[in-house]
Formats: sequence, structure tokens, C-alpha cells
Amino acid sequence: MSNPIRKILIGTATLALMISLYFSAPWNPLPIPNRDSSTNEELAKSYEKVLVHAKDEDVVLAEMILTLIQNYYVDANQFDFEKLMLSTLKNLKNHGDLSYEVDKNSIRLKDGHLEREIPRKWSEDELGRVSSIFKVAQFLEDTHKMIDKQDSVAATLSAFVASLDPYSKLLSDEDYRELKEGTDGEFGGLGIMVGVRNDLLTVIKLLPHSPADRAGIHPQDHILAVNGQTTFGASLDDLVKVMRGLPGSPATLSFLRDNGKSPFDISMKRELVQIDPVSIQHLKTPKNNEAILLKLDTFSMKSYDRLHLEIEKSLASRKTAPDGIIIDLRSNPGGLLEQAVKISKILLAEGSIVTVKGHDTETEYADHQNLNIPCPVVVLIDEDSASASEILAGALKDHDRAIIIGQPSYGKGTVQTVFELPTGRALKLTIARYLTPSGASIQGVGVIPDIWLHPIFKQDLNENMMGHYRYRLDSPFIGYNPTKQVHLGGSNLISAYYLKDPERDLTIKQSKEVDLALTMFDEYKKSPDKKKGDANFHSSIFLNKIRGRIQSMIRSWDSEASAYLKAKQINWFNEPLHSNVNSIHIVEKSVEAPKKILPGTNISIPFTLKNESSSGISRSSVFLRSVHREMDTVEKLIGYLKPQGTFKDHFVLAIPSSWLSGKVQFQIGVAMDGVELENTIQELAIDIVDRKESVLSVNSKSSDVLMTGKTVGLVVSIKNEGDEDIHIDRVKILNLSGRQVSVKERGSYSPREVKAHDQVDVSVDLTGTKEIFSDQLSLGVSVESHELKSPLYKLINIAAVPSVPHDKFTEHEK
Repeated sequence: MSNPIRKILIGTATLALMISLYFSAPWNPLPIPNRDSSTNEELAKSYEKVLVHAKDEDVVLAEMILTLIQNYYVDANQFDFEKLMLSTLKNLKNHGDLSYEVDKNSIRLKDGHLEREIPRKWSEDELGRVSSIFKVAQFLEDTHKMIDKQDSVAATLSAFVASLDPYSKLLSDEDYRELKEGTDGEFGGLGIMVGVRNDLLTVIKLLPHSPADRAGIHPQDHILAVNGQTTFGASLDDLVKVMRGLPGSPATLSFLRDNGKSPFDISMKRELVQIDPVSIQHLKTPKNNEAILLKLDTFSMKSYDRLHLEIEKSLASRKTAPDGIIIDLRSNPGGLLEQAVKISKILLAEGSIVTVKGHDTETEYADHQNLNIPCPVVVLIDEDSASASEILAGALKDHDRAIIIGQPSYGKGTVQTVFELPTGRALKLTIARYLTPSGASIQGVGVIPDIWLHPIFKQDLNENMMGHYRYRLDSPFIGYNPTKQVHLGGSNLISAYYLKDPERDLTIKQSKEVDLALTMFDEYKKSPDKKKGDANFHSSIFLNKIRGRIQSMIRSWDSEASAYLKAKQINWFNEPLHSNVNSIHIVEKSVEAPKKILPGTNISIPFTLKNESSSGISRSSVFLRSVHREMDTVEKLIGYLKPQGTFKDHFVLAIPSSWLSGKVQFQIGVAMDGVELENTIQELAIDIVDRKESVLSVNSKSSDVLMTGKTVGLVVSIKNEGDEDIHIDRVKILNLSGRQVSVKERGSYSPREVKAHDQVDVSVDLTGTKEIFSDQLSLGVSVESHELKSPLYKLINIAAVPSVPHDKFTEHEK
């Protein structure tokens, strides 16, 4: 029989060695419980009952994770195991049918008639904490619960780590490998960037000089199979993993081009693919001056070297310096902290760059190694610019070296480090917070741009016209309640709205942010007091000098956006009226829905907004967000609300079919000029009950074998195998065989209700064309329903008689 105490000691010794690789901090092994006390003897026996059947490696893993958190977590001095344990159970409850109760002596886990008890005093010593973790894991195992396809121990530990903060995470071996690939900037693969388009895995971009680039693959080619494994209906994450592999390993991909004759195979060998984190464009301003745009996609190990090289090459290749540099950090999620610091040093001669505050406080400084760049610098950010992006933008803004244009950044002001664990896993743990040179924390706030450009998306419905993630709500840290630092207006902030068409694939050159930067460079060029070669550029002084010109330019964009909204009966004044923000309230709110709200159904949430001020309020909106579950924010623009005026409307909320049973908390609040008013936030809740899982099956039957010139009928039957009715929203039949066959539906499919155990048929006519190369042709069927957690996919093969030998299918005919 294995000794649980020995397992803990194994973990302590292994962890002591492992931590020495990361930190020079002193290591204190966990104390063994005092066996002299009868109380401790009793506890030790109860722990042994729990741990005796656990795998050694699982106990070691749990002990390592708990010890790392206690020693290195940013708020370790406020470590409260019981509070974390309750948060863990809440996380598990959000992913499955787990209930629990707490009294003064114990936490009781429940599932039907099965109960387990965790004494609360177990949280007072190390062995008790490990035993508590395994008590929950064993309960999950006993009730046959799988959380995100993890075993019960991994699921419990993952939920425990996730309860710390939004960024700490227990990484699986695959997650850790992908994280290393992202930070290293290289991996074994084919050099294809892919996405799902019209339910098909599609080539979006080819990396230059990669195996795929040399093989003649084209953007927009559809990938039908990888090494014989069909891609239709598979998840994007799974498909990316299949395409990656060890350098030198073979891969055969089956492709179909738009309007291509037939699918074709290409065999390649994987290579070490390097992702270039930096791209450069040389742009002309409206006055024909020269500018450089540097797009930084991520902060990987190669980011500094590449950015430094591109700037040096650009400066050396011209007689005079460029008239401006744009550093584009939009949609850059961050990466390595040290890369952000090194890139900051390119532009800053002296002063602090960032202060990292954890168990110790460290400040990084510029060291006079900067490049002499005698021109304005503009940094572009948006709501997806995070972490290292915010360190760079914050440092350049605080030192008055760059003008920041765009939208407030994500607001991730914490630092994580990664600890390798046994079996290939890793713990990503928040160990510190960072402060900008001015001493400000951007956690939950973000870097506020000097010129805030609000996009208004052109669309039919008044729903999320300013974006889906504008009022994102991140979970607060334990013992940490960040104070929002954003205020409406401000004497120095320049703000405007502009129209953005989501249907158009705008290039970087066409964006309003880049247009504005290029105009600013023209103003700098003609500035009479511009000193040639002066690298001591002060952004705020320059911006104040050209403020009138900039406001004139963006005012026209603002007017265009206001006119567009006015046509939709939304009065969005050109100049916002900032009255007393404490005078606007949501005075009524409710949920109009059945008592039993099922996943996959729609509910109505009516609200009434009232302005109790004696002056009008403009550019207002109301938003709704989920507190604990993933859901896009829903926002309605209201615009102007007259003195003592009221506004009534409602949200229609689609409850995701993936949501499980339990109480769901929402927040409804008011925003002005795109900034939420904290005093208006109100809570409401709904109860989700389980829906019996809908089960659909797809079968097909063709009237004959397909051949050239012959039309064959095909009936696709979608049967509801479940005991409840289901609404099928959409059925699509995709031709995966190219021009070998013509596919024509007999009438269009209309959404309909399908009774339990009933079926609906979709009929299509298939006509063989002149050139059939294969004896088996493929169609893809996708069935969509808001009551399904994900669409149902089915691959259908049709027997055919080839009219042309396959070896006659030449390269140029693809």
C-alpha cells in the first residue's frame, strides 16, 4: 500500500529542485504533521483514507501547485484556501451538475442521493488541503462527471487555479507546447494560416518560403483532409494540431479550389516554421511625405531583434529621416515582458519603463541605447492590445514620446510566469502587477489613447454597434478591487466617432487611425519650429499645436457617424453634453421568460432608463453582460435623453445552448460616450434548467450511381432521435467534389420544428458533368439549431462512374 505522507515528501523534494531553476528564493519544505497530538493522528488517518488510492504523480502535482501558489502568487499573503475551494466548486458547478452546501463544520457535496463531506478544518494544514482537492476529484469520479474532457483530478486542479484570477491557469501538455511555440515564434508545420469559411477549413495566408508556399497552395483553397482525416466538421484547434508536427515528418493534404474541377492531394514535409512578428510598410502621406508603418503582431523572442533591424534598415536606406513612424499594436495580445522593455529602449533614452510589483519590486530603466529617431511616433491600440502591448504604449505615452491613437487597451496589468510540472504540464501563475512610469496600474482600465476614435459599425440592428466586447467584465483578484480611473471627457482627450463597415475587408492603409497619423506627419513636416534631426520630440507639445487641424478632420468623421445614427432614430450629437452622471438611472428592469429557462432559448429583458437631471444627456447607451459565464456584451445606443425624460426598450438575449443548469448573474448598466457609469450598475439573475440533449441523425439515399450527363436524386433525412421537439434553423449541403458534379436543391430549406422521433427530408438533384475523375464523390451536410451546442456535420459519399482517368487530371486544371 502506498504511503500518502511519502507522496507528499516526494513532491516536496521534486518541487524544491524544480523551483531552483526559476528563482533564487529560499525553499521551505512542507512540515510533516505532528504525530504526537491525538487530534493530528485522527486527521492523518482521515487524510490517508482519501489519498491512499490516489496516484503518486497526481498527489505530487497537487502538492506542487498548492505550494507554488502559497510561495509565489501575487496575493499569497492573503491566501485563503477555503475561499478558493468554494470558488473551485462554483467553477465546477458552472460546468456541470454539481451542488454543494456549507455549514459551520463542513462543505457537503451533493449529486442526487450521493453526498460527500469535506471538514472545514482540513483547510488549516497542508495535507488537509491536498486531501480536500482529492475529495472533490473522487466525488467527480464517483458521479462520472467529465469537465472539458479532463480526468477528475485535472478538472479539480484546473478549477482551483482558475479561481485565483482570469490569467492563472493549469496548462495541459498540449497547451504548454502551444504556449512555448507562441513565445519562441517557431514550430514544426507547413506554413499555412487557416480559418473556417462556409464550414470549410480554408487557407487564409501562406508564410513566405514555407513548404506550403513552395508547393503552390493558394489563399482561399479549401483543405478537405489531412493525412486522410477529413476536416469537415472538426474543430479548428484540433485541425491545427493535426497539421503541426515534428520537422521532417510527412503530411498529405487534400485541397479543393473555388470552382475547381476536383479535389487534389499535395504531399509535403513539415519544417521548422518561423513566424515573423514584425511587418513593415512604407507609406506616403497626403502631402507625399514618407512614413513607416511597423505592425507588431506579438512579443515573441524575436520581436525586438526584428523591430530594431527594420528601423535601422529604414533609417540607413534614406538620406533623411522619415517624417513619422507608426507602431501598430492593434490586436496584439502581448507576450514576453522583456521584449516590451527592450523595444521601449529603442525609443527612450532614459527614465523608467515599467515597475513590476510582486513579492519584490523591480523597475526597468532605459539605458541610453536608443536609436536616434528624429520624428513623431504614433502608436495604434485597440481593445485587444494587451499586456506587453500596454507596457510599451504606456511607457511611450508617460514619457511623452508617442501619440496614442485608437481605443482604450484591454487592461491586463499583471505578470505571469510559467512553472514546468511533471508529465509535461505547466502552471501559469500571476506573480506580480506592473505599473507604468507614472505609477499607474492599467488593470481593468487599459491605456487611454490621446485620440480616442470610437468605431460605429454599419449594421441593420441597434445592437453592439460599438463592438461586442466594449464592457467586458473580468473577475477581480482575491483581495484586490481595482478602482476605475477612466473619467468622461478630460481637457486633453480628443474624441470622435467614425463609421466602420464590417462587411468590407479594410486594409491597414484604409483605416481611419492610419489616415489620421499620416495627416499628423504632414503637419509636423511643415511646422516652422521643427528642428532637423531633433530626437527630443515631445508628443503633447506637438499635439497641442496641431489640435485644431486634427479636430477639424475628425469632426467630419463624427458628423458622418451622427448622420448615420440619426437615420436610425438615434440622436447622437456632434458634441457630447456631459451633465451630472449621477442623475441617470435604470429605474425598472425585469426578465420576461418562463420559470424554466432552457439553454438555446431566447428571453426578453425589458428596462426603463430615466434622466432625473434638469439638463439633457447625450451619447448614452444601456448594456447587459454576464458576470460569470462567457457571453458577448449586448448594448443598445440611446443617444440624447431630455431632462426628466424616460426611455423604454428591451434586450432579446439568446441563451447559449452550451450553458448548463444553475443561476446566472447579469449586470445591466448605463454608459456615456462609451464609458460605463459604475453608479448605474444593477444586478439581475435567471435560473437555467437542464435541457435533455437533442440528438439528430443524418442519413442519405441516392436513386442511382452518378455518371456523366445523368441526374440522380438524393434525399438527405434529418431525424430527431430525442424525446423533445427541436427547431432546425438551417440545413446546408456543400459540394466537396468540385466541377465533377452539379448540385441543385429542390426548393430552399425553411426553418421548421421537428417533432420528437420525426424527420425532415431535403431533396437535391445531382448531375454528373463531362469530367468525372473519381468513383466516389463527396457532399457535406451541416445542420444548425440554436438548441444544439454545435452544428451537426455529416459527410456523404456518392458512388460515381469516372469518365476521365484520374491521371489525366493535370496540375493546371485544379
